[in-house]
Amino acid sequence: MTTRDPYLDNARGLLIGLVVLGHVLTPLATREADVLNLWIYSFHMAAFVTVSGYVARGWVGSPRQAAAIVTSLVVPYVLLDLAHEAIASVQDGTAIRVTLLTPAFTLWFLVALALWRLATPVLRVLRHPLAVAVVLSLALPFERALDSTLSLGRVVGFLPFYVLGACATPATLARVRGLGRRWRLVGGAYLVALLVVCVVVEDRVHRGWFFLDGSYRELELDPVPGLVIRALALAGGLLGTLAILLVAPRGDSWLTRWGRNSLAIYIVHALLVRPFLGSGTLKALEGPWVVAAAVGVAAVLTAILALDPVARGVDALVRPAWLGRLLTDREAAARRGAPADAARSGTEVHSAEVRSGTETTGVPGDEQSRPAQ
Repeated sequence: MTTRDPYLDNARGLLIGLVVLGHVLTPLATREADVLNLWIYSFHMAAFVTVSGYVARGWVGSPRQAAAIVTSLVVPYVLLDLAHEAIASVQDGTAIRVTLLTPAFTLWFLVALALWRLATPVLRVLRHPLAVAVVLSLALPFERALDSTLSLGRVVGFLPFYVLGACATPATLARVRGLGRRWRLVGGAYLVALLVVCVVVEDRVHRGWFFLDGSYRELELDPVPGLVIRALALAGGLLGTLAILLVAPRGDSWLTRWGRNSLAIYIVHALLVRPFLGSGTLKALEGPWVVAAAVGVAAVLTAILALDPVARGVDALVRPAWLGRLLTDREAAARRGAPADAARSGTEVHSAEVRSGTETTGVPGDEQSRPAQ
């Protein structure tokens, strides 16, 4: 039984709060909302993917881990995609469509996690996996036919950050968290300076550049400018990731629960926000107070969804144990798999709790052990 280290949970708590805020801001049509959203999107998913790569670095492709991809990622993806399509059906007055090859809204991340995990054994045998990932991220947008099928653009686009996290070691993370107050101030100053830059350049920078999902042609970029912009987006994501790791609290805080239950927050907030994205009802709201209200709504929503009873309920709904047993032979996988600790280490998305005997969404392992002070 390991003791949770709150540091990664605090970083994830910051990031999941930004995820919710970004989606709450999206239906608004004010410049203040656009500036804040540009700031958020310039680094928050890059940082989230990096942390996800770190907590999955023990993934070795054992039978138990492969089974956990089905129960912890594939099953929730199918159920949630149907839920999103049902909401769209009610909103548009059309029949429910099954579009599993085109992930709805935020569900691209579950697809990406599954594909990244499956690719991890291949990445491990490469001499320079991070360099290969960067080249792929820069090169794929040259494909003019790149579309949203299985979110392949984002899977490859954010691959460098997953590899960066997976290649990091506990010693690397310990060095970052061990940096003193001066470096924490540097991280905070960078995030503030980045926000100021976004205020200045918002009308000249396309937020879609940071989605890392489409082709250069789709973004109306010529190949060379597109390549430069993608490289700058990767560099900005790296700096933002480091800044988040620098400013994240080291000990228990109110952010710890947000990070621990970030999967529930990620899933449910998207379902609640989805009806507002295409309605246009919020676009008439104007003034700086709108953004202030959005920040408050996002904070309250995140705090409610982070409550442990809510997280347990969401987990039971999106990862029903009976369906997991129906789809996978866990006993056979356990007999053929790696030892329990190794098998668990790569099966999670966000939190490190074991709930009702199912795979969890965090990482029990040495990175979750409380370090010596």
